[in-house]
Amino acid sequence: MKKNVLMLFVLAAIISINCSCEYTGTLLGDTILLEVHNTKGQSLLDSTYAGALIEDSIKVYRLLNSGDTILSEKSQDRLTPCTSPQRGFSFGRPNIIYFHCSEAMTSHEELDIFTASRITSYVYWGAGDMDTIVANVYHKGGIHVLNEVYFNGNLVVEGYKKRKHTQPRFRIIKDR
Repeated sequence: MKKNVLMLFVLAAIISINCSCEYTGTLLGDTILLEVHNTKGQSLLDSTYAGALIEDSIKVYRLLNSGDTILSEKSQDRLTPCTSPQRGFSFGRPNIIYFHCSEAMTSHEELDIFTASRITSYVYWGAGDMDTIVANVYHKGGIHVLNEVYFNGNLVVEGYKKRKHTQPRFRIIKDR
């Protein structure tokens, strides 16, 4: 019994340390896992491949309601705390981009996962190659989660109720 109480206390302490952002509801996820492959099935995020994307060339821009765009920079760690204002994307292993759809600390309400209905981002891969990712956000009863995701206008991730989980993930094919 003491062991269970101690584990519960430790878990509560970890959660309270990691979730020090202002509470505005239950966030089920603001991150899309994105894989990028060529037509031969090779990962373009694998730096050992000669045609791989160059991590430092990838940029993510957010579309604001005003029509302006702002740059969201790469995080060094996919677990960047919620206090980071530049949490745009990060690289994970093996060969996955963690694409954070919202800004945790922002003066732009349209990028706040707790109020946004749609978040539009432009991904610049380098060498003049740019794609658009649009994520619709589902809000109900204090729950906020990424719902459908569109890549260049095509539905690539169905709503979270249809996919039966909250973590959107998809693979894109690029010829390089």
